[in-house]
Amino acid sequence: MDFCEAEVFPECFKLEVSVTPACDSTCNGTATFEWSGGIPPYTISFNGTDYTNVGNTMSSVLDSLCGGDTVCINIMDANFASIFTCVPIPVSVPVVYITLPQYKPCKGDTIMLAGGETVHYIWKTGLDTIAYTDTIYVSPQVPTWYYLTGIDSFGCVNYDTALVDVDTFMIYVNITDTNFCDNDSGFIKLEVQTNMTDSVTYQWEPASGLNTTTGAVVYASPTVTTTYTVYGHHNTCTVRDTIVVRVDCCVPIQPKRVKTTGENSSQNQWLSSGNLSHSRLDIQGHLTIDAPLTLQYDTISVYSNKQIIVQSGVTLTIQNSILYACKDMWSGIRLEPGATLNISNSIILDADTALVSRSNAAMSNGYGYYNLNHTIFNKNRYGIVQMPHPDLSNTHINIRGCTFDCQSNALWSAGDNLKAPYNNEKSHTAIVMDMSIDEPVLTIGDASSFVYRNEIKQHQYGIRSFGGRLSLVNSYIHHLYSVGGCTAITGVGLWHKGGNLYVTSVGNSYDNVMDNCRVGVLYEGGSNNVVSIVGNSFSNIGNNINCSIGQVPVTGAVWLRQTAYTDIGINSNQINLCSRGIRMVSCTNSNITCKYNKLFGCESGIIVRETAESDVTIFQNEINQDMLPGTYGTEGINVSQLVGVPVAVTISGNLIRKVRRGIVGNNCDRILVEQNQIEFPQNIGGAVKYGIILNACERGVVRQNLIVKQGPAAQNSQKDQLFGINIELSSKVQIHNNIIARCGTAIRIMGNNAGGLNAPADIQCNRMVDNFYGVRLDAAGIGSQGDEELPSDNRWEILTGNNNTNILDYVTTYNSSSEWWVRDDSGRPWWLNTYFPNMPLNSVVSDTSITSQCSYDFSTPLNRRVEYGDIIRNRNSYSLEYINPANDYQFKWQVFNYIIHDSSYLNFGDTLDIHFTAFADTFKTTVAGMIGNINEYLRRGDTLQAQAYLSTLVPGDSAEYVYGEVLSIYERSWARGVYDLDSTLYADAHQFAIRHPHSSGAAVFMARTMCDVFYDDFLNEAQGSRIQEESKDSSLSTYLLFPNPNNGFFSYMWAQSTQEMKELCIYDNNGRLCLQQSVQGADGYTILNLSKYPAGMYMLQLRCNAAICDTRKIVKQ
Repeated sequence: MDFCEAEVFPECFKLEVSVTPACDSTCNGTATFEWSGGIPPYTISFNGTDYTNVGNTMSSVLDSLCGGDTVCINIMDANFASIFTCVPIPVSVPVVYITLPQYKPCKGDTIMLAGGETVHYIWKTGLDTIAYTDTIYVSPQVPTWYYLTGIDSFGCVNYDTALVDVDTFMIYVNITDTNFCDNDSGFIKLEVQTNMTDSVTYQWEPASGLNTTTGAVVYASPTVTTTYTVYGHHNTCTVRDTIVVRVDCCVPIQPKRVKTTGENSSQNQWLSSGNLSHSRLDIQGHLTIDAPLTLQYDTISVYSNKQIIVQSGVTLTIQNSILYACKDMWSGIRLEPGATLNISNSIILDADTALVSRSNAAMSNGYGYYNLNHTIFNKNRYGIVQMPHPDLSNTHINIRGCTFDCQSNALWSAGDNLKAPYNNEKSHTAIVMDMSIDEPVLTIGDASSFVYRNEIKQHQYGIRSFGGRLSLVNSYIHHLYSVGGCTAITGVGLWHKGGNLYVTSVGNSYDNVMDNCRVGVLYEGGSNNVVSIVGNSFSNIGNNINCSIGQVPVTGAVWLRQTAYTDIGINSNQINLCSRGIRMVSCTNSNITCKYNKLFGCESGIIVRETAESDVTIFQNEINQDMLPGTYGTEGINVSQLVGVPVAVTISGNLIRKVRRGIVGNNCDRILVEQNQIEFPQNIGGAVKYGIILNACERGVVRQNLIVKQGPAAQNSQKDQLFGINIELSSKVQIHNNIIARCGTAIRIMGNNAGGLNAPADIQCNRMVDNFYGVRLDAAGIGSQGDEELPSDNRWEILTGNNNTNILDYVTTYNSSSEWWVRDDSGRPWWLNTYFPNMPLNSVVSDTSITSQCSYDFSTPLNRRVEYGDIIRNRNSYSLEYINPANDYQFKWQVFNYIIHDSSYLNFGDTLDIHFTAFADTFKTTVAGMIGNINEYLRRGDTLQAQAYLSTLVPGDSAEYVYGEVLSIYERSWARGVYDLDSTLYADAHQFAIRHPHSSGAAVFMARTMCDVFYDDFLNEAQGSRIQEESKDSSLSTYLLFPNPNNGFFSYMWAQSTQEMKELCIYDNNGRLCLQQSVQGADGYTILNLSKYPAGMYMLQLRCNAAICDTRKIVKQ
């Protein structure tokens, strides 16, 4: 028998590896291994672990790999042949940064913002998404924050924010005469005026006929008619204005002085038509204009008791002139009924002479048409006076770009005796319109083509109008005099009595500005009118008014009173630092809407009182009193004493912070309070605070409101100090689906003796978290009836805190048809029987029952409050619970991952476990999850549990982000007296600081100096200190922040800067500027004092030239 021998040669052993990076701070990287050759079966091992038999499988995939990790694989075949390789897992961080222009742009200019280097972009302003491209072109009208989210090809996310400021620079050329003779040897003065106070440069074109081309004041002597253009440069903003200087062929004689001596038009036929220019006109006798005439004089002087009389149907035009009128009341210009007067680029009664300072009316008329453009009314007693006339219906007064600075009235349209202003408050008003007869029209500003603001200042009153239709656009009313006591009505920006009122802005800007007044807009009287106050800016109004006890001051940004059957809309206004925001009193039978207003730092917000039979809607306003350091506002929203036929009161979607009474409804019929968010700071002070109060209201609904106090669970001392919802003497009130957290008493019902407990008949699905009292039925002090019965057919959910053992108070009986869901931290319901010994235990069921029957899925507008930016800025931890849709884990994770390391934002506990159960197993094993647990146990003071989690993160060589956060945790825990820092931490911190010289200076410096311990105690002298080592490298610009978290002082140092230092700014979470100081020098040091500001996160920005050279977070504890 023959034998055949065979020899088998296996294929060459090959291994291919592909890697997907991990996102920063996450462990979502993957590594795929594929091999060929060798003889199966195969066995593999990863990172030195035991071999695993994979049989004939030729590939393997590893996931959940952290960035910075290194994965090693060894593959061995049946013949024990093996192949080995190691691959690092890279970290993918999208390059996202907003590139700003070097200088702030002009208002309305289009600029480009670049967004870094990544794949996908999401640009936002506030909550609005505006683009998805790498660069955007924007035209901001006001300073605007832009938010950029970048996403790379691996799905990793990064963020940046930037504030784009705008330059409101403008200029105009002031000239007294635009005509010049070809044989004149003199000059015409051209002067540029601007609204800027710092450096502005100018360039004039053409240069011919000018003594200089770069001055703010130039002198022109052209030989032909020339249009001069001046360009103003402020930073990178350039604006321009033009002026035409006419050159006429003139007879070579001295400038003529024309005199009128007669008392009638027949002696002045030489003035009956045509134009007169470049001379002085002395009106010594009455001058009657009976044909169209244009006057262009250097000077027009109207003598005592003499007038320019414009007859009916005739137009008089005055341009580029200075008009003087003498002392007498009747001097000036008089329009007969139906006449028209046009004045432009002129000065009426200039204050350069003593005669002008006490002169009287510049113009007066019966009725007619005024067109006033870019004219200055200066130091007059009266500027424009309209004489009494039986028919005012055809009066039209259009004012554009004028300045009023008169002793009494710049414009007075009188419906009564002409001399009345001498003896009443009208004599100190810039503009007075008495339009009580028929319907004349006064327009301040020109919405279609305005150029400059109308400016009113130094009066007791800005504008007073009586009846008719008033429109105010693009005007500036400021620094009005306020005289008299607490209840005096002075210092009013705009006072309109009856008639239609429109105080509006163009586009999205705040064109009308009122500041430093006692009252911004005061409207009173009249019926069947329209009042529209939209898009205006009010600031510093009604402050520093001294009142006695019991007096009600006459102050506020917007104040309406004693109107009827009026459509009222007060919307989208910005109201800052005013004593009172919006106040409406006795506005009966009206439709009142108050939407989208922002009130910051006002003592009271929106007040509607004594407004019988009116429909009231107060929707999506923001009332934030955080700008009042150390104090509370009195009221957020108060709607009181609405009685009569059934009316509707809707208070919905409002955000209210730091007031003693959030929402008050008093004696209201059919009131709906829903989807409002009311927040109280941790220190609620001594006075009693309320989230929502309904008193003597019938058929009310209080639903889906979120009422939260910051800080820990409520204590016994707060049970009578902070009430979430307080219902008194009311009936048929529904309280549904509200969330009340950390209040002394979540819900209190107070009844009356005469009719028993007039309590709500329907309390459903309210969630009460960490309050000291859940529900109180309180009949104390109202008679002998002390035992009250809970309403029937109600559902309750009461989530208790550690100190919350008193859930129901003043209740001795219960109704068996009520259903209860109650739990405490231990899950034991035994305490319930302490209060209700006869209640069967089966009335207490698990938490999941309430979730299935009660919905907390609030719809708009409350949900818009919990978007990512609002959670970060508002520091509202409970908002995390109500993000929709419920399974949007990725969105929750973004929020959670951002704020989890900062316990000043979010206190974790059972709330965390309940609302993140769906992905708890995932995030608790990740970097951010472990840091979150460390923060939570630090908050509880459980150092053993915190140290257990810390042990899983140390050392941090493969997770730099983790270790940086660990250092931050130690820094905060040391300041709270929880941890003592040891040598191991100092040594590790030192090494981390060397690797990251710009990111952890605060923690390292704290360890070196504030603990009186130096690195040399734990390291050899050759290594030196972290600050010394860093200073050796002069090529780096160094910026270091050294905090003392106990007292709010932060030291900031910069060194080796190659740029010119400009200023240092500190912003709070809402983007408001808290601190600003100038800095200079390549090396410097300053101390930032944040001791007067509340705890929280702030943003530091250092500007070098016009760019931002350092941005970092500051956490004040």
